[in-house]
Amino acid sequence: MDRFTRAVVAVGLVFLVSIASIAVVSPTNSGTASSTQSMEASAPPVGESAATLPVLSVNDGRSELLQADSNRSTREQAAARGATQGAALAQRQGVSISQEQRQAAVQGATQAVSQNQSASVEQVQAAARGAAHGALLQSQDVNVTQIQVATQGATTGAVSQTQQANVTQIQAAAFGACHGAVAQSQRVKITQVQVAARGAAQGAATGAVQNQGASVSQIQEAGQGAAFGALDQRQSVSVQQVQAAAQGAATGAAQAQTANAKQVQVAAMGAARGGATQIQQVNVEQIQAACRGAAAGAVSQVQRVSVTQIQVAAQGAATGGLTQAQGATVSQIQSACRGAAVGALSITQVQVVNIVQIQIVAQGAAQGATQGAVQKQVVNVKQIQAAAKGSAQGGVTQVQTVRITQIQSACAGAAAGAITQSQQVSVTQVQAAARGACKGGVVASQRQQASISQVQAATRGAANGAVSQSQQANVTQIQAARRVPLWVESRRCRKPRSRRFRRLPSARPPVRRSPPRKGT
Repeated sequence: MDRFTRAVVAVGLVFLVSIASIAVVSPTNSGTASSTQSMEASAPPVGESAATLPVLSVNDGRSELLQADSNRSTREQAAARGATQGAALAQRQGVSISQEQRQAAVQGATQAVSQNQSASVEQVQAAARGAAHGALLQSQDVNVTQIQVATQGATTGAVSQTQQANVTQIQAAAFGACHGAVAQSQRVKITQVQVAARGAAQGAATGAVQNQGASVSQIQEAGQGAAFGALDQRQSVSVQQVQAAAQGAATGAAQAQTANAKQVQVAAMGAARGGATQIQQVNVEQIQAACRGAAAGAVSQVQRVSVTQIQVAAQGAATGGLTQAQGATVSQIQSACRGAAVGALSITQVQVVNIVQIQIVAQGAAQGATQGAVQKQVVNVKQIQAAAKGSAQGGVTQVQTVRITQIQSACAGAAAGAITQSQQVSVTQVQAAARGACKGGVVASQRQQASISQVQAATRGAANGAVSQSQQANVTQIQAARRVPLWVESRRCRKPRSRRFRRLPSARPPVRRSPPRKGT
């Protein structure tokens, strides 16, 4: 009897355990279905613009893929949810996404979270959502590895500025940076894709914090253009330089006030392209400063210029600022590049000037301003910016017979010469001196056969002489007085006098006159 009783009790216990298991499983399945319906209801309709970037709640976006791993931390789960939501947004826009691509985006987002523990759950989810959305919109042309590293880089960069940035800014920065990076992923290394996405996302988020008036589309395009431009190089550039160029360009472009999304994009693209350089003597801080200044200057002058002109001005300014960057501080470089970009685009006749000249003008002005600031130990950033701006303004000309090397030399010389340690010279006077000297050098070099060293020496001496006498003259007099013929200033080069540089008839008459010929 005892054995029979124990057997009955055992069978009863097995039956009760089976009933309890069925009761536990049913609510879980119901919750999953409810969450899936909630995610589908929150996703945007097909064809909605990528710039909308909807912000979904933390509890939305659950899937069987996310629930499969219960060992993830809270932030990692948020990153996985955000990446899945980003994939859903891309699908809603008509993109076909495989399970492997979706999983790659999730892995990239979760790997990024482990590197940043200060971001909140909402910020992590927004960054992952934007990054995955941007990467998977290009899923037809990229492989799963590229999707994963781009998502990881953009997520990491976007959440690095979480103290001040809101979730909308973070999502926009991550989206644009990742979208721009994967667009160039077929031509560059995987590591470069990752750092470009990271730098651009961080820069765009930083710029959005500094400029709270920036729209979602401006933040997005700043990141996209910066990542694309930093990777648009045929030369070998280190990953540190790529990241610095992308970060600086995105930060500067996001400072736009009146520029539209396309103008912001090309400014960031040009600045990043000019900053991603093979110059070994510059550090990443200098590269970042040059790109930030060039992009910020380019987006501030968009009223009467084309997007191509904006792009080449930003590119030239960034390149020029790094050419003479040895020993220069980041503030000197940034102000020189910003002034050069502004000056190259601020001439009303810019419509009839070719883009090569605009780029060379910006490059020469930034180069000269940086060189002058280093040599004269000038720390007044407003004066440096004014010198670069005035020089670039003077270099933009409709004259088609002047070689671009002469124009670049004239701009470099004028900007370097206009910078002074004097505290009694205003920035307006510095700008006028640089502009007048550069314009005089360009015009004079058209009429005479002068080397680029002579052009640079002449304009540098002219600008330097102008600012040294600026206490007694107004800006109009300063600018007009320094438009001197090149043959006069060429004597500063300390070259033997030749017939090429003899006095012209219009100059001051000599002390002695030649005796009349016999028979007259």
